[in-house]
Amino acid sequence: MSLWQRERITAWLSPSRVVLARTRSGLGRESVLSLKERAIANASLSRDPRACLETLEAALAASPTRSTGIVFCLSDNFVRYTCLDWRDGLRSPEEWEAYARHELERRYGRAGADCAVRVAVAGAGFKRLAAGIDRSLLASLRQLAAKAKLNVHSVEPNLCRVAHRFRNAVRGAGHLLVAEPERLTRLGFGRRDVLDVESVRVGGGAHVQALSQMLAQASFTAIPAKAQQQLWLWGALDLHPQADGMQALPLKVLDVPKGLPEACALRGMI
Repeated sequence: MSLWQRERITAWLSPSRVVLARTRSGLGRESVLSLKERAIANASLSRDPRACLETLEAALAASPTRSTGIVFCLSDNFVRYTCLDWRDGLRSPEEWEAYARHELERRYGRAGADCAVRVAVAGAGFKRLAAGIDRSLLASLRQLAAKAKLNVHSVEPNLCRVAHRFRNAVRGAGHLLVAEPERLTRLGFGRRDVLDVESVRVGGGAHVQALSQMLAQASFTAIPAKAQQQLWLWGALDLHPQADGMQALPLKVLDVPKGLPEACALRGMI
């Protein structure tokens, strides 16, 4: 293989599906060499990743070994989120992570305390989004990667990937909605920063009811009264403005990025 070309695997992990894409990148281009999707037997709506990990292990064992690295993209079912108020006294990333662990524990109890934490970068004075991933899940992912002789390039929560991918489209005050089949996640924005985040498990396709409750409980106190609010939707969900609180908010369905596997787009993942 040319030194200018590299192969890697991107693995999308959700409670009911594992999707593996083997890609080759070089000279600013990336091409998909192979794509495999595996349904998870006895899929669960819980945060328990064991069935997903077993399916991932089998999928990696059946994949070619020419790839050198892997990126894990995690469904929001496997991630816990919170928004951090600005604190003047915090300077280093380690201080922000300690603050995030405290807030995750306060919100989720012991499960939130036993998380590896990532805090998004934001300007002085603005709130920051924090994501927590179970340490045991991260350890299992590293073990499976090592067994397959792959270097772990990154482990990325779905909401963070969606917000980053559509950062130029999601501007102003409103709510970014990420609709997975098993979960609905909402990230609230003011004009210049995040306001709050909420993620709920959804069963039986009850996304509209879940969204109605989310909007009824959302914090609008930091949004200027004259700001035009909007809903941005990512996910294969036919969400017409029928939920309570949606009627007055413009809804924009975000386009599927070029090259994203259809199996991922259909599951609200990027």
